[in-house]
Amino acid sequence: MNKSFLLVILMVAASLTGCIESEDLPIVEEDSSELEEEPKYSTVARTTEYDVLDDCPNGGIVLEFGIDVNGNGTLDDLEVDGQHTICHGSDGQDGEDGQDGADGQDGQDGGYSSDMLITRLDSPNPLLVCDYGGYTISYGLDNGDSEGISANGQLEDGEVDTSTTICTKSQIELATDYNLGSSGFNTWDFTAAEVVNDKIVFDAYFNDYGGELGVFDTSIGTYELLKDINEGGSSNPSLRVLLGDEIYFTANDGIHGSELWKTDGTESGTVMVADITPGSNGTNIGDLMVMNGTFYFESSTSEYGWELFKWNSEIGLQLVKDIFPGVNTYGLPNGSYPSLYVELDGHIYFTARDSWNGGSGNYELWKTDGTENGTVMVRDINGDDSSSSVSQLIVYEDIIIFSANNGVNGTELWRTDGTELGTFMVKDINSGAGTSYSGQFINFDGLIFFSAQNSTYNMELWKTDGTLEGTRLVVDIKQGYGSSSPSSFTILNNNLYFSAADSEHGLELWMTDGTVEGTSLVKDICLGPCDSQYLNYAMRMGATYTREGHDYFVFAGNDNVYGFEPWVTDGTEEGTFMLSDIHWGASDSVPVMSYYSTSYPIFAAVDDVFVFLAEDELYGVEFFWNQGQITEIYYS
Repeated sequence: MNKSFLLVILMVAASLTGCIESEDLPIVEEDSSELEEEPKYSTVARTTEYDVLDDCPNGGIVLEFGIDVNGNGTLDDLEVDGQHTICHGSDGQDGEDGQDGADGQDGQDGGYSSDMLITRLDSPNPLLVCDYGGYTISYGLDNGDSEGISANGQLEDGEVDTSTTICTKSQIELATDYNLGSSGFNTWDFTAAEVVNDKIVFDAYFNDYGGELGVFDTSIGTYELLKDINEGGSSNPSLRVLLGDEIYFTANDGIHGSELWKTDGTESGTVMVADITPGSNGTNIGDLMVMNGTFYFESSTSEYGWELFKWNSEIGLQLVKDIFPGVNTYGLPNGSYPSLYVELDGHIYFTARDSWNGGSGNYELWKTDGTENGTVMVRDINGDDSSSSVSQLIVYEDIIIFSANNGVNGTELWRTDGTELGTFMVKDINSGAGTSYSGQFINFDGLIFFSAQNSTYNMELWKTDGTLEGTRLVVDIKQGYGSSSPSSFTILNNNLYFSAADSEHGLELWMTDGTVEGTSLVKDICLGPCDSQYLNYAMRMGATYTREGHDYFVFAGNDNVYGFEPWVTDGTEEGTFMLSDIHWGASDSVPVMSYYSTSYPIFAAVDDVFVFLAEDELYGVEFFWNQGQITEIYYS
């Protein structure tokens, strides 16, 4: 602040001070007996500097002043009586630089030279994937090589003679040796997995506890028993549905029989929801669906057999409807065996039978709003006493897409809006009595993608928008004889990935954006006609995890050199590679399921952490994960 400006502020402050004893303020006598009780007033001021002000092109300072009525020593907004604006003057021109001083007797010229060695610090190449950080130190002479600028004090790329990169990255390693030694787990002990609150809950078998729930904590990499629900026996838990931050499942604690339980992934948060059927017999609970806070499930009683029931804490257990009343030839109650629940517009859609023709019964499409009168067959697709074999229901916008057989056209693509007239075959893909086996539906990019076959194309990739005109082949991957058999669909980074085989390659990883041009082989993992996938199941048992905002898919792959090992892909050929040869040589480390087995978890993921079962020479089958750390040094 220059002297003239300071003088202005002092003059203004002085003039304000002279206004304290005005007629508006009380005058206090020195000998007043209440001298200490009367308020003392003083003038205060504050300044605010602005880059731009009206009439001040170079900005300035606004000086505000007033009486400190509340006596807090600062000028509050309501105490401002007036203000003055002081403008900044314009900046003067810079003077000429002075001459450099003479070099000292023993000094050197301070400029750069072409023979000076320079270093540069950079971030490592992103392709190295240094999850836990890293840096690259480059060295070279400042000599202007490869279009660089000589003696400018900067190391351009062409001047780099050598580089050292230090990269700390994640690696696959044993997470926990639960069964000490080489015995490990029996992979068939794992039948289901669900993620809740950053924990992976497994339906598993323990040598010491029997069939119970196990939990893998992804924050610390430990696996342990979640809770011994049936002490001294097996509770045989069966995971049913994830609702918010809780998993609902059935289990038998040895006292109440099989009942409905829930868990948040902690031992204390694993509790029985209710003793729905009092006593030790328990409640038979099959397929489960929750709508408006009420549980709907298939259950069996001695009076009705397997029918649709509902339960909540207010109404208790209630039969929704005896869809197939009466008894069979053995004197036992008939059952409708409801299953395959999906919800649309306040109704649960499912399959059930209401008669029996000596076979399995006439399974058709049903719906319920939770009441007996509101539980009705949507349409008898295959006529009386014949089953339409409704399967693979998927909600698409305001309709449901499914597979069904009307007895004339074979198993084809169908749709429903919940009405009889609005339930019809979308397209007879394999015209006539032939069947297209339409299935494996997935909602991708605003359409339903699926596999199907007809007399022209074997099992190939199709898509539909629920209309005849909008149902068409995406691409004939295995042209000529044979099927590409697309399956195990997974959405990754805005593309659809799946297993398929063309005429040159075995079952490999493919991708599509929904167009012919956008459908291609990602990578021939097992070079030539051999399969990198096992019966299409390896991809199905994979999991998606996220790192730095980008999604990756981890799965079991076989390159015919190392056996089945953990592989990863980001959807590109260069980004698809084996993560680790856990079981050295050609032996498999990642378990492979049999053709007829139901699915069990191989991989499970939470955010950037993935966990999987694998076997090596030392530990047997145990849990491995991707959170190990290794620092590598690269020279170039």
